[in-house]
Amino acid sequence: MQRLLIAVCFLFYTLNCFAQNLVNDSTVQVVAYWKKGDKARFSVTKTSIKQNGAQVDSKDSVSNIAQLEIIAASEQSYTISWKFLKSNQAIKFDKESSFSKASWLSFNQHFQYKTTELGEFSELINWKQVQANAYNTIDKIVSELKNTPTSAMLSSSKKIFSTKEGIEEVIMKDIQSYHNLYGGAFTLGQKLSAPITVPNFLGGDPFPATLSVELTGIYPDQGYCTFTVNQELDKEKVTEAINRWAEKSGKPKDVKIPSINITDTQQYKMDLKSGWMLELKTHRLVKSDDTALIETLLIKWVE
Repeated sequence: MQRLLIAVCFLFYTLNCFAQNLVNDSTVQVVAYWKKGDKARFSVTKTSIKQNGAQVDSKDSVSNIAQLEIIAASEQSYTISWKFLKSNQAIKFDKESSFSKASWLSFNQHFQYKTTELGEFSELINWKQVQANAYNTIDKIVSELKNTPTSAMLSSSKKIFSTKEGIEEVIMKDIQSYHNLYGGAFTLGQKLSAPITVPNFLGGDPFPATLSVELTGIYPDQGYCTFTVNQELDKEKVTEAINRWAEKSGKPKDVKIPSINITDTQQYKMDLKSGWMLELKTHRLVKSDDTALIETLLIKWVE
């Protein structure tokens, strides 16, 4: 079951937001105020915890440094370089660490992408290069870990990465999360909720979900504000789709997977002057009966 939950975490993108930094006492508009040549560095840390009941079976963590640079700016858009500085070429893959292997699909990349003038993610420009790097990483892992669940999962993921949209939603999901709130206006203490759909990379219709966004604090003296975003997927639809996908992967039809619940929480800290997100914390819980997988992401301003 834990291997199945790992695959679920890998395949499901986190949150889709509707989100400028004109600020008064109770309202914030989330807008990026960047110019060509602006740079920032962030530490990026991902953690995965597997649990059975109250017992922690394993904990895995992987980290890198991301360098962002605004390489073009106009009245309509920004072009951004997001480059991870540590290479995985010297990494010796641990057979038990499927989480760290999957993480290197994004960590071993240099992304160039566009946003709107507000900072909302628009599109990945160099998706062919990202695709080639992802394929090379998958091939390296599969050759080292032949006939294992991890190698089988990654081999099957090549189909997802055959399209620009699949790469944007899966390999770029952390970058998508970073840009989620740009383009929206929020009032302090007022929670905005809406039904949304989440892409289904298992095949079939998108999954229905409920999304809420709240501006939780404005601190003008310190120069930042905070937000919380929550999302919960329709567990019946998710469980049905996972059962169909597992059957195609060899699970007997008479063996049904228990109900799977997926919830996501994101917490943001934004600089009011520049519009940089100074910190992003995400928490994903995938739970089925007493088995749970918790994945976290921390993107934090370094300089």
